[in-house]
Formats: sequence, structure tokens, C-alpha cells
Amino acid sequence: MTLRKRLLATIGLAITIGLACAAYFYVEMWRPHQLMRDAHWYAKASTNEIRNVCHKVIKHRFGDPHDAYLTLEELGDAESVPLLIRSLKWQTAPSNPHRDCCTTSHAFSALHSLTGESFDTYEAWLHWWQTTGSKLPPTHFHPRRANHPMSRTGGSATGPVVKPNVVGALPPGGYLERWPVFA
Repeated sequence: MTLRKRLLATIGLAITIGLACAAYFYVEMWRPHQLMRDAHWYAKASTNEIRNVCHKVIKHRFGDPHDAYLTLEELGDAESVPLLIRSLKWQTAPSNPHRDCCTTSHAFSALHSLTGESFDTYEAWLHWWQTTGSKLPPTHFHPRRANHPMSRTGGSATGPVVKPNVVGALPPGGYLERWPVFA
């Protein structure tokens, strides 16, 4: 093979790898964050579509998982729990005096809502998942919130929450990003 053919093959391979990485970044990281901010998509999406987008958002360090945590607190399932636990290692501890971060509190709240358990560190949640949680049936994991002030669905003490029809009800800028807190 001549030097020119090797060079062209190397350039072609580099371009192919670059395009594959860009496509992965778009589909798995960037697009889910954009969908979480799109009120029209949210209103038309099924509960499973919303849950899957939230899973993609919390699966990577990229971006802000705040709204995904709030959504999974209401719509999460058994698949959400290990992703939520893994995402905790990237969050600032709520007790950290150097940073006020409600996002981590939302992750803990989502885990509590889905599991009924209460732990305050990533290590404690990971240990629970490895020893107990992963052995539980999928039906054990469902939202347990009842009439949470941020809930637009009213919550459910006994099972999964059904996504309401929210056409035109979402605030601009993202799901629950600017939703008022009711006292």
C-alpha cells in the first residue's frame, strides 16, 4: 500500500470515528437535555418516553440532571434506581457547606420515593443496592409520594403515577425548572 492510500485510509477512519462519537454525543447526551426543556414534546410523550429520556440525562455527567430527578421521583421505576444511585457519585453532598445544591437532594428524594429507603450517601445507597435492592422484584420500585407540593399529578401512595395531560401547563425553560413551590 502506498503512503497516499494509507493516509487516505487513516483520514477516512478518523472521520468515521469522529462522526460516530458526535452521533453518540447527540443521541445520548445533548438531545435528552433538549427534550427535557421542550414543553410540547413533554406534553405529547408517553410516560415511558419521558422516563427513558430522564434515564439518558442522569446516565452521564454532562448537563444538569435537576429536572430529570424531579421527574423520576414521580415516574421512575425499577430501571431508574441503579441509574439514580450511580448518578449520586457525581453530585455534591447536600451537607457540603461550600455549595448549596438542591439537585442532590432531589436525587435522594427520588430514590426514597422509588424504594421507600432513606440513606444519605452514595456509598450507603450503593451498599443497599448491592446487598438488597438488586434482589427485589421490579414491582417493589414505584413512586410512593402522596400529594407532594411539587407534584402536578397528586402522587400515589400505592403505585405508579400516571402522566397528566399538561399541554400548555409547563413553564417556559424546562419541566419544573421554574414551577412554583406551594406552601
